[in-house]
Amino acid sequence: MKEYKATLNPVKGKWYVCMTVPEEVRHLLNSQVKLSTGTSDKNEAQKRLPELAIKLKQKIADAKANLDADELREEVKAIATKLNRSAEFDIDNANAKQLIGILQQLSTSETQDVIHQGKYHLSNLKQHLSAHRPTVGRLDRQTRNDEVKRVKSLLRQHTPSLNSFKSLAFEWAEKKKWGREKSKKTFLSQVNRFIELVGDVDLETIRPVTLYDFADAMAAKYDSANATVKNYITGISDVLNYAVRKDLIAVNPAKGLDLRSYGKAAVERKTFSVEMLHSLFSQSLPKDIRMLWSIMITTGMRLDEVALLTKSDIKFEANIQYFDLTDAILKTDGSARKVPVPEIIAGQLSSYLKVRTTERLFDFPLNADGKAQNAASHKGMRYIRQITSDPRLVMHSMRHTFKDLSRNAGIPKDLHDFITGHRDGDTASSYGEGHSLAIKYEALNKIPHRYLLG
Repeated sequence: MKEYKATLNPVKGKWYVCMTVPEEVRHLLNSQVKLSTGTSDKNEAQKRLPELAIKLKQKIADAKANLDADELREEVKAIATKLNRSAEFDIDNANAKQLIGILQQLSTSETQDVIHQGKYHLSNLKQHLSAHRPTVGRLDRQTRNDEVKRVKSLLRQHTPSLNSFKSLAFEWAEKKKWGREKSKKTFLSQVNRFIELVGDVDLETIRPVTLYDFADAMAAKYDSANATVKNYITGISDVLNYAVRKDLIAVNPAKGLDLRSYGKAAVERKTFSVEMLHSLFSQSLPKDIRMLWSIMITTGMRLDEVALLTKSDIKFEANIQYFDLTDAILKTDGSARKVPVPEIIAGQLSSYLKVRTTERLFDFPLNADGKAQNAASHKGMRYIRQITSDPRLVMHSMRHTFKDLSRNAGIPKDLHDFITGHRDGDTASSYGEGHSLAIKYEALNKIPHRYLLG
């Protein structure tokens, strides 16, 4: 999509996103198109600009596509003539949709020669064929292949269902062998967000500026962090790589993007001191938050991993109780692992489970992506903020703190990396590599957690 500049202009007390229309389509759209931001607050209008700018660009692109119909007619006519099939169609009076239909019929020329001789009764067809030699010769293979290639190229350009981003993204999602269903679900959420903000655009119209606009809209509308923006662009890039492999586009426009300035910068996390942990756990905490924190600080598990635990995830192996994350909704494939239940929280966990009447350990609501970390964080942060207002101390700090506690207890880095899922998890351990459940259990029990004893 061509880069057209969007500006904010006040109109009758409200801000509008405006864009100048190219000369060739001004007779269709006037000299300028605009959309209301729906607000008189300029700062808020600025936040809404990227999303509205994308819509205006698509409006201009759609108008340009209508203008191209006459050009398409001439190309269809030229191809049909070279394929000896022009007599089959009323190309001069065909509308844009009918021209696409003609192209689809012409695409069958790849496997057949069509020589149009008019209509004849079956009874006299043999006599006609014996009396008349075709006036049109057979096509040579190279000409046929070249023209059919032109047909397919035009179909990709003018048929959204054949060359749309959404269509190809869903096709790729079905073809790819996903390690986990969660990975596929995450990818589809990225695709849907792109379609929501950019539209189901034709693959060939996607340019680097399209992706920069998408990143801008993510930051403005959803207040996304830079890491989130990059993750979404990675998902979109996977589709575009697939498009390159299918020869639908020549190059992936997502390659080489500089996204450092898009989205909120990552906030450096701090770890809780032992004194602060005593203060946190000495509060009158709800049972779910106390259990949540106890698991996080003693195992180093991610917030969402703990928040999504179910009773069936708690198992025994050789008399060692553990959390089975090999089939859970996980952040990465390396997160698939078995995490022993440390002895210090085993009794607390047993008591907690006895009063739970549902399969899930916690009642934190799930969002559209099936995650519970936002709801869990929201509730837990209320109690963290009773102790500290430092923005660098958050729920995720529990995981950072566990890593410090592990190092202080003399646990080797590769071992606590396996425990926290920073490596390849337990996938390789079944082939004689990695650390056994017993070794991980022994390591976790080395870490002192006196703040849990009060």
